[in-house]
Amino acid sequence: MKHIKLYESYISEKYITYDKIGWGNYPEGEVEDDLRMTVIRLFLYGGISDQLDDVIYTDQSSDKGIKWEIEVKGKGSDIIHAYKDGKMKGEYEWYLNKKKSSKYDIQQYFLNKYVSDLDKYIAAMKAFDVYYEMADGKAYKAGAAQANNLKVLYKALSKADQKKAYKEFIKTHKKSDRDINSFYGA
Repeated sequence: MKHIKLYESYISEKYITYDKIGWGNYPEGEVEDDLRMTVIRLFLYGGISDQLDDVIYTDQSSDKGIKWEIEVKGKGSDIIHAYKDGKMKGEYEWYLNKKKSSKYDIQQYFLNKYVSDLDKYIAAMKAFDVYYEMADGKAYKAGAAQANNLKVLYKALSKADQKKAYKEFIKTHKKSDRDINSFYGA
């Protein structure tokens, strides 16, 4: 029992030490870096960032809290507001064009606005786990949902884009024509 008490004492002592050095508090400039990395990761999916002309960050923080305005220029201009709502990194409340949104909703908005249907399909296909049927539980359900989404995206493509998508699927997942035809129901 003495060993366990020492261990608990050690853990609580460590937390006290972190608290004294500002655990959860940001040094100057680190909030901006964290926000930039969050937005960059958001726009990397599907090549959204390749389609943007400029992304401008403006600090609008006050005594009431930390607020950033992110102007995204490309096909027009969109405004994202990020309010810091937690002590940990990446905890923001997001608004897209004055409407409260999630990071996923913002990503999908820009994906639909800037990325072609073929590029959306290719991005989703590269993230697809072709072996999802060997999984169980949540992984299987997620894989099945993703497979259905891929089929919907594929059917929405033009015939010329379907041929390109088909070739990209073979190249990416190293599958035979028979495997792919059974996947798409051909």
